[in-house]
Amino acid sequence: MFSILLVLSDCAEVIHGKEVVPHSLPFMARLEDVKGSLVCGGVLINESWVLTAAHCKLKKPVKLTDTVKVMDLPKPASDVPAGTRCFAAGWGDTKENGDQSDVLLSVNVTVIDRVKCDSPDYYNFSPVCVCVNQHALSVCFQGDSGGPLVCRDALRGVVSFAGGRGRVNKPTVYTFISKYTDWITKTIQTSG
Repeated sequence: MFSILLVLSDCAEVIHGKEVVPHSLPFMARLEDVKGSLVCGGVLINESWVLTAAHCKLKKPVKLTDTVKVMDLPKPASDVPAGTRCFAAGWGDTKENGDQSDVLLSVNVTVIDRVKCDSPDYYNFSPVCVCVNQHALSVCFQGDSGGPLVCRDALRGVVSFAGGRGRVNKPTVYTFISKYTDWITKTIQTSG
């Protein structure tokens, strides 16, 4: 059921993204290993939980401030129509085989038709994904797994993987969060 959430690879990039104004995305989380290296991005959905490519509960609640805020989950099963303009954000590499960014970057993307993305010509998935356009070398988020897809100021997906930069039939794929809103909410409530 959640195998799509666990797909990782060497790609860790927001290619040709623009620097985000400091504190303008207060729900963004940067998850690092003990050495301080970027593991993935995430979205703070309450004081103790970060929604990422796999669930991640914080050891202790964060202090919410003007520059650290949660992002509400979408309503269950609410769709993201093809053609919707969105953005994604992360701290990944800024060029192929490059260094990770020291600043949060974002990139604008457009949702493509779900039926097309779910078809055998593309990925042949069940409808648990949101696919977005991928202009040549514009985006690749695999190492930024867990970062948000935000459409019309609402969380709509988390970065799962990209089939390859510039490949027409392999767009960037995000887990369709509203399919899991009830499960996420129940998990948070029952886990304390």
